[in-house]
Parts: sequence; C-alpha cells; structure tokens
Amino acid sequence: MNRKIQLVTFLMSIVLFATLGFTEDNSEFNTLSNQAIELYKNGQYHSAIEVAKKALEIAEQNASPDQSLLSTAINNLASIHLAQGNYANAESLFMRNLKIIEQKYGPDHLEVATCVNNLASVYLSQGEYARAEPFFKRALTIWKENL
Repeated sequence: MNRKIQLVTFLMSIVLFATLGFTEDNSEFNTLSNQAIELYKNGQYHSAIEVAKKALEIAEQNASPDQSLLSTAINNLASIHLAQGNYANAESLFMRNLKIIEQKYGPDHLEVATCVNNLASVYLSQGEYARAEPFFKRALTIWKENL
C-alpha cells in the first residue's frame, strides 16, 4: 500500500507541475525532465534522480522571475526521492518548493495546496500520521476555499 501511495503522489505531482514553464526556449530542461520521468517509469531510479538533478541545475542557472522552471525541477526531483523512500531529500525539496510557490501565489493558492499535500505525503509514507495531518488539513482547506 505504501508503494502505491508513493507512486500516485509521484505521478500527481508530475502532472500538476508538468506545464509550468515549459516553452521551446527551455528545450534542454524539457528534454531532461521528460527523460527523468521516463527513466523513473521504467524502473531506472538512480538514473532518474541523476537526470532530474541536471534539470534542476539548468533551472537554477536560468531562473526566471516567476521561478516556474525551478519549481517544476524541484518538485520532480522531490517526487522521485519520495517514490524511492528518500524521505529526508524529498522533504527538504518539497519545503523549498513550498517557499517558492507561497512567495509567487500567496498562502492560499491551489498550487500551495499541492505543495502542502506533497509534504503530507512524505510524512504519511513514513507512518508519521500526526505530522502529516496538519499538512493534509491545510491542503483540504485551500482546496475547499478555491474549488
């Protein structure tokens, strides 16, 4: 069951962030991001992490004012770490992404709900239910207010 939660969280995160910042000007980033996703889907987890790190480096070097590429790269790498059970890495990356998204949209935006839900999934995957609960509640509140 835990593996299914991780896979669903990974795929949801990728889908929700997939369209942020993707343009022809970012072709190398797009190629690496897509390659990381395919590697992960094919069970090549170590390679997926390495390629996702390269995509993150490109995003960091070419950070735009709205930081869409950076947010996408961080989220993708965090999602792969979460799916692999690398919880400390996933948590720190999801936290970093949450800060970016909150600065961009404010604390009550739907993108923030997604980030908060991702953090909750890190804690849920570790059986830290009390730690996950406030994050799930915050995400639910944001979704209720915005949908």
